[in-house]
Amino acid sequence: MKRVLTVLSFLNILLFAGCSIIGVLSPQERFQGTNTFSLPRSDERIFDLIAEIGKDMGMGVSELNHSLRRISLSSGSSGAGMILVGSMNSSTLSIQVSEDGKTLEIMTMVLGNFGTGNQEAATKLTEEFKTRLIKKVEQK
Repeated sequence: MKRVLTVLSFLNILLFAGCSIIGVLSPQERFQGTNTFSLPRSDERIFDLIAEIGKDMGMGVSELNHSLRRISLSSGSSGAGMILVGSMNSSTLSIQVSEDGKTLEIMTMVLGNFGTGNQEAATKLTEEFKTRLIKKVEQK
């Protein structure tokens, strides 16, 4: 019995090490793009709405500058994902809000492997954010 447990433990270590190696060998990609769009109407709580949407998307506020009218949302890999699978990803949305509060310029930056750092991933993230923000502004 003890020998079976030792063998199973060894196989688990090999499995995790193998996954980590695959992740490390997976090519890392990076993409950055900018997108400008207009909201249907302005909302004086725009920064609060953006922060709320970021939280709902698993992102945290990494910059908030009211005088420059800029807010950034960021997320990154979990330690477990990096260690066990070798996956890594990081994404940031930097949003510049116009004086009238209707026009937003979004700079999207993604970095990662397993398809998380390419243009498709950046576009998906930006579109999800835009859709959620428009919906929130229209609700209020």
